[in-house]
Amino acid sequence: MNNSISSGPEISIPEPTVPSIITVIGESFLYVSLFSTLLAALLVVLGKQWLLYYVVAGERACGTTEQRCLERQRKMDGMHKWKLETVLNMHPLLLQLSLLLFTAALSLHLWQTRHSIAGFVLALATVGFLLYAFLAVSPVISPDSPFRTPRADLLIAVLLAIITAVIKIFYHGKISLEHGYLVTAGNFYLGKK
Repeated sequence: MNNSISSGPEISIPEPTVPSIITVIGESFLYVSLFSTLLAALLVVLGKQWLLYYVVAGERACGTTEQRCLERQRKMDGMHKWKLETVLNMHPLLLQLSLLLFTAALSLHLWQTRHSIAGFVLALATVGFLLYAFLAVSPVISPDSPFRTPRADLLIAVLLAIITAVIKIFYHGKISLEHGYLVTAGNFYLGKK
């Protein structure tokens, strides 16, 4: 009996390929985008349940009208104490983050495969971003804009603080608030504070 190993066709094991850094970043963006979207969906469902629980709080309670009112007030105080409005305002932020990350990941992927399609996607994303930026800034430009959100109020506060600091530097403190509008010595107005 021959104890030698037969020399048949040689089997080659391929070297593992390492993805490029752009691919890793794109996949990371996709996973964070997916997680943010699912988290936003979960919070929306929970938020609806929380609000429904508040709405029926006075109706389910037994007792007099005064006791039901006290129960509703207790729930309302709890909503303020636990910052329910802030939690509910996180939903759009999570969805916006998801959209931004998904668009970035898609653009990165397409840029590696098809530049023409990537250019088209980037152009659409740019138009969408500019439209969103205009709608977000419109309450700063016009106080009666219907597109006011809590983020717009934050943007107004930040812009007013920046403009106030700049004006104080250049106008040597000649700045005031009249009827909720920022006024300088040169009659410069910017949205309600």
